[in-house]
Amino acid sequence: MSESEQARFETLYQLSQMIDQSEQVIKDFALEAGVQMTGSSVGYIFFMNEDETILTVHAWSKSVMETCEIPDPAICYPVDKMGLWGETVRQRQPIITNDYEQLDHWKHGYPVGHIPIKRHLNIPLIDNGKIVLVAGVGNKQTPYTDTDVQQLTLIMNGMWRLIQKKRTETALRESEARYRILVDNATDMISRHDPEGIYIYVSSLCRQLLGYEPEELIGHSAYDFFHPDDIEALRVAHMTVLDQPIVHLINCRVRRKDGSYLWMETTSKVLRDPETGVAKEIVAITRDISQRMQMQIEMEERLRFESFLADLSSQFINLPVKQIDIQIIHGLKSLVHFLDVDRATIFEFTRQQTEPYLSHSYAADGIVPFPSKISMDILDLYIEKLRNGEIIIMEQPESLSDPVWRERAVSLEEDIKSNLSVPLSVGGNVIGALGVTTYRTQYTWSDEIVQRVRLISEIFAHALTRKHAETQREYLLKQLQEQTEQIQRIMDTVPEGVILLETASDAAQDKWRIALVNPLGANDVAILAGVKVGETLTHLGGRPLSEFLTYPTKNLWHEIEVQNRVYQIIARPITTEGIFKSWVLVIRDLTWQRENQRRTQLQERLASVGQLAAGIAHDFNNIMSTIILYAQMTARSPSLSALDHERMTTISQQAHYATRLIAQILDFSRRAVLDRSALDLLPLLKEHIQILQRTLPENIDVKLVYGSENYTISGDPARLQQVFMNLAINARDAMPEGGLLCFELERFQITEMDAPPFPEMNPGDWIRISVSDNGTGIAPDALPHIFAPFFSTKLPGQGSGLGLAQVYGIIGVHEGYIDVNTRLGAGTTFILYLPALSLPVSPPLLLPTAELFLGHGEFVLVVEDNPTTQSALVEGLNSLNYQVLTAQNGQEALSLLESPPENAHIVLVLSDVVMPKMGGMALLRAMQERGYQTGVILLTGHPLKEELENLRSQSNTLLVDWLLKPISLEKLAAVVAQALK
Repeated sequence: MSESEQARFETLYQLSQMIDQSEQVIKDFALEAGVQMTGSSVGYIFFMNEDETILTVHAWSKSVMETCEIPDPAICYPVDKMGLWGETVRQRQPIITNDYEQLDHWKHGYPVGHIPIKRHLNIPLIDNGKIVLVAGVGNKQTPYTDTDVQQLTLIMNGMWRLIQKKRTETALRESEARYRILVDNATDMISRHDPEGIYIYVSSLCRQLLGYEPEELIGHSAYDFFHPDDIEALRVAHMTVLDQPIVHLINCRVRRKDGSYLWMETTSKVLRDPETGVAKEIVAITRDISQRMQMQIEMEERLRFESFLADLSSQFINLPVKQIDIQIIHGLKSLVHFLDVDRATIFEFTRQQTEPYLSHSYAADGIVPFPSKISMDILDLYIEKLRNGEIIIMEQPESLSDPVWRERAVSLEEDIKSNLSVPLSVGGNVIGALGVTTYRTQYTWSDEIVQRVRLISEIFAHALTRKHAETQREYLLKQLQEQTEQIQRIMDTVPEGVILLETASDAAQDKWRIALVNPLGANDVAILAGVKVGETLTHLGGRPLSEFLTYPTKNLWHEIEVQNRVYQIIARPITTEGIFKSWVLVIRDLTWQRENQRRTQLQERLASVGQLAAGIAHDFNNIMSTIILYAQMTARSPSLSALDHERMTTISQQAHYATRLIAQILDFSRRAVLDRSALDLLPLLKEHIQILQRTLPENIDVKLVYGSENYTISGDPARLQQVFMNLAINARDAMPEGGLLCFELERFQITEMDAPPFPEMNPGDWIRISVSDNGTGIAPDALPHIFAPFFSTKLPGQGSGLGLAQVYGIIGVHEGYIDVNTRLGAGTTFILYLPALSLPVSPPLLLPTAELFLGHGEFVLVVEDNPTTQSALVEGLNSLNYQVLTAQNGQEALSLLESPPENAHIVLVLSDVVMPKMGGMALLRAMQERGYQTGVILLTGHPLKEELENLRSQSNTLLVDWLLKPISLEKLAAVVAQALK
């Protein structure tokens, strides 16, 4: 070891032995040692402040103090104003200056009287990253080296460690002194325990807190003094403190010497061996928190009640009225559990307040429910007090001062332990009472509990008040709604538009706003003015509204026509204090009425024409029967020349053409006899379309539109084919340049509430057949006459004028209706309405081909008043090999039946229906009355199907058939032969 190292070791050793010396002595020793070991003549020690901005002199070497002549030298030096001394701080490293005079930087110079500096060494001492002091030496005879830096640094470091240790021991002694003062005067009990929890020290405060002398606890386990219910929490805290380096807090009850318990808050910290880390002891600080815990318990209870109250109150917010009773029961249940009582009950007073009634009750498990009916004799004293707003507290019946009341309380409930009754009051009006009762335990009704029950009662009272108010309001609202709905139903069913007009915002300009309107009125104003409810009405049908707002005395109905619709309008004012504030407009839509009038007039006109046509057809058929029979019989003559045969054929053809005209007249007059059955119109129209596609010009496209519905009706296919053909021919003539002919099938339903296309149409299922073309249309002046017989817009010779008349009649006899929509240049649509059937369609029966059947000489009686027709029938029957007797009327026929010629056995009677004296029907009834068994065939010029069917049912088997004139020879042969079978 070198001499310098040996000297440094001795110096450091001497320094370590100076622990009992003052800091200044230690600093002076260390500074002189540093000056000596570095061979310097002067030295100093500056201590640094916390933020390293100021250096303070703590020691000068003796040589400095002896030679320095600066008067009042400074003690503190700001680092930012220091030169060479401060540079070591700025650079945080030692600074060696071996030629101070040549130094041109860092040097600020020194004041007069300062020791001259030749050489200088300055070092910083850094502890935990901070400069704690700066030491410097100067004026060494030789240059300073790094060895000098090391020597000075080691000495200063040893000095600093010694000072730090000395300061720590001083602080510890002071702390221990203060600790003992604090322990002896602390308001908390301080104790120390071994790792097992045994007391090894207890402060004197245990006398005041627990009543024990400290010596009575030492040696005992802390577990011996804690409440049994808190032992587990203490064990967990104990293990936690031993296992983890934390301060643990626990609140437990500790037993006092008198046996009572205090709530104590204990903070525990474990002290460990610094080398092994093993727990040496546990330090606990314990304070009395009984008052705080009591306040906390009360606060928690208060918060629990406030939460209960808020929850109970919220359950009734926006609650539907129908659920209030159920929610009150839930509320009583919650109250029973919250207060830990046995039953909660609500009594309500009637409106007359003569007798209470039990409305809601809840009893805990095992408690008998409160009786639903209570005698007034028992409750009248309670009720009187409750109605006066008094709260009744009964902790046991025997405690009641009033003997009568006590007796009644006992009779009310023999096992009652306590009861609290609170009035249910809203706005000073008592509507009932809330009672809570105990049976199993005695209950003390503190002011706090009474106040809580009173607050709860207010919730129930408001809920019940709202329930009754809402119930009454709903009842009144229901009545109002029923009245409103009734008025609305009346308004909606009024067959006229009703509109309420109120003054608009700018009344000076006579503007009116639509306030109310019924459905028909809404539709009317939409058509007449294009406005709706809430908008301003200024005109109707292009005319100013003011024209319609007339005074009632004028009683004027205004008539306007808009979009081919006819309306009548009248206005009535509604006055308030003589001022017109609103108007009521009544609008009648006369469109259908006018249309129905037109249709009715047309039907009446057509019915008159039809009746006339039917009468003419009867006589005409008699004539045609004679012509046809003679023509057919003559044509069968073998001696007839070819020319005469051709002429007879022409006569027969023309007669048949005349017959078809008669048939058309009969169809128009609805006197034609139909062969009706269940008929599906779809296949019928499909077949008809195929025929039209082959027969109509190629420039006409025929189309059929239909859906998936059932299109079955009760109809005569031949007659309906005639309808479709007539309409197709008219459409063809209306489209000379070609176009589209469309047939459309649609099934629809008319209900009792619907407005049918025709007023006479009955509710039920209907089939709509639309036949449309895009031809020339029908002129307005011709439209009212299109269904009239013999009316035609075609050129002479191009039509008979019976086509649409026949369509009209055939649809009518099918109980149907026909309508037409047309516009010049845009086409025409005929709409046919026929009653629908839900029956399945039966396949058509194949009728046998007519044959000329001959007789076997049987006697047939012909009853006919027309001589020509009679002769034709006689000759026709003779040609068929029958023998014929004749009569002019029914009376003659009866005489022949009574007294026939010799060997003449009459097997069949052919009788005309219309004859003088006695017609065919009267003859049939007379024959039935007299018991004749001879069959009868009736002949008629116009069909009477219903009458004949009724007659057949009344005459049993006498009426075997009937023939419609004119009669062909083939039909006559077939019917007679069939009758004689």
